[in-house]
Amino acid sequence: MINDFMLSIIIPAKNSETFIKKTVNDILREFKKEDIELIVVCNDCRDNTYAECSGFSKTVKVLNFPNKIGKGGAIIKGFLVSKGEIVGYTDSDGAYTPKYIRRLFDEISKENRDVVIASRWIGKKFNQVEGNIWRKIYGRMWFFMVKNLIGLKIKDTQAGLKFFKRYVLTDIIDNIRSTDFSFDLELLLKIKNRGYNIVQIPVKEQYVKKSTVNLLSILNMSFSLVKIRLRSNFQK
Repeated sequence: MINDFMLSIIIPAKNSETFIKKTVNDILREFKKEDIELIVVCNDCRDNTYAECSGFSKTVKVLNFPNKIGKGGAIIKGFLVSKGEIVGYTDSDGAYTPKYIRRLFDEISKENRDVVIASRWIGKKFNQVEGNIWRKIYGRMWFFMVKNLIGLKIKDTQAGLKFFKRYVLTDIIDNIRSTDFSFDLELLLKIKNRGYNIVQIPVKEQYVKKSTVNLLSILNMSFSLVKIRLRSNFQK
């Protein structure tokens, strides 16, 4: 397959009308010299996100799914229409500035790189990580469970900025079953089990989002971890 673009960036968007234009334009400005495409995937939007995406250049594709398909489902849909040799995704709210997107792109462009992911934890002490104390405690609880339940030693599986060589996603995407918050986790586990290398790049969020994580969600996450572990065992 001869790819039409050097880079495809997927932006899953849900109720993003107030910031989607800025996010897209900031990325286009940063990569104006590269051959790229952006794919905005509107998912279960109850506002004017889809309408706000009109008027972009031809290098921006916009997909609209009125019903809920989840962040993971949106990323999969975006990948299926992408044409880049390198494929990445980032959050629609611009939490990660273009300089970090550029940093990950430069790293994944190296010949011996398969996957490059952002990490809000790597290379930092506990008190240096952004967010309130509970957000950080829950984050460490999640890392402990991920490491011990499925053996994935990645400090930040949930950061919404990741880049892949196309062949990696082509190899595993059909076996991904998670479409909710656990999508990133199952994706990384499949990548690890296939023997691809994963490079973690330290980043800082432009602003700290309000955390929706609590003890109940941690419990739900643990059930998801068990399901992913069981699926992984059967698919090896």
